[in-house]
Amino acid sequence: MWYNKYYKRTRRNEIEYSVDNVINFSNSKSFKEIIQKQNKLKSMERIILTNPDNITIPKIGENDSPEMIGLKKAIIAKHIDLDKYSSRFGNNYSNDKRLLNDETITMSKLKTMFKALDIKATLIIEDKNDSIPNPIGEQIYVELTGGELNE
Repeated sequence: MWYNKYYKRTRRNEIEYSVDNVINFSNSKSFKEIIQKQNKLKSMERIILTNPDNITIPKIGENDSPEMIGLKKAIIAKHIDLDKYSSRFGNNYSNDKRLLNDETITMSKLKTMFKALDIKATLIIEDKNDSIPNPIGEQIYVELTGGELNE
């Protein structure tokens, strides 16, 4: 019985890591070919990211800050395996993932997380209410993630 499971896993790895799944950019002869290879790479990444093996569901604590609640709710709504995004976080992925156990998160780290997860975040700045001194008088929208999503 164990042999069957091992054989299936080994066979799946052979297919996954076969030469047919390698994209060699170094032998590109034109910009068109490079763009085609980039599109193929994005397509392959999309397949990996949209087939979750282990859905990440961070726990929302009663003392979590509003920004941490927003991040956790976004991750839950995306229905993703966060580990499949690890390459987008760089060398600090383990530490970044561990932050989901905290109650707060810095703005800088929040923006990094949003960008890595293809989440657009917008800050709305406005008056607290109508009876304050020196009102802004309008809503100011600032895109925190800079609009540069991994597309």
